[in-house]
Amino acid sequence: MQPAMPQCFEGYEIIPRRWNEKLKTYVANVVPGEFYVTQNDEAITTILGSCVSCCIRDVYKGIGGLNHFMLPDSSSADGTGKVGDWAMEFLINGILLNGGERRNLEVKYFGGSQILAGLKATAIGEKNINFVREYLARESMRVAASDVGGSPPRKLLYYPKTGRVRMKYLPLTANNEILKKENEYAGTLVTHDSNAGDIELF
Repeated sequence: MQPAMPQCFEGYEIIPRRWNEKLKTYVANVVPGEFYVTQNDEAITTILGSCVSCCIRDVYKGIGGLNHFMLPDSSSADGTGKVGDWAMEFLINGILLNGGERRNLEVKYFGGSQILAGLKATAIGEKNINFVREYLARESMRVAASDVGGSPPRKLLYYPKTGRVRMKYLPLTANNEILKKENEYAGTLVTHDSNAGDIELF
């Protein structure tokens, strides 16, 4: 018998959550352009192509979350970095507003694949990776693990309560569907490097 769904923080009701019988936990599903913060013993999942996700939590209070974003495919002065800044600040502020402390935050980040051949595809993934690295360095945030670049898309399961990450590479046959979703997301917007740490592959 599945337990009752735990109450989420105010403002996150829009994020769908489902009971996963295999994992024996509720799982929140985050799609491009969204983020989710929780203090419950639950998981957050997302699928990444050239987009990136940061998993951030207060290591002492177990309050944390995950975002999923892509920088606009533009070098104009229309705020290319703003989308990334907003995605990071919304997630961090969501953690802090619900009781986390900035000094206790750890970060794990993923994504930035080159899911299609060609210079444009390479540039999008690399731009997302470079943004995250520069942002985290600028904000002096502690990075516990990362897995970025390469060709395969990724599926993540993140448990903010413990900081556990489960990640698997998806077959390249998944690229078309992922690309479709990323293109839809991008339409709303104006080199492999791994430091896997304690990431669990599944």
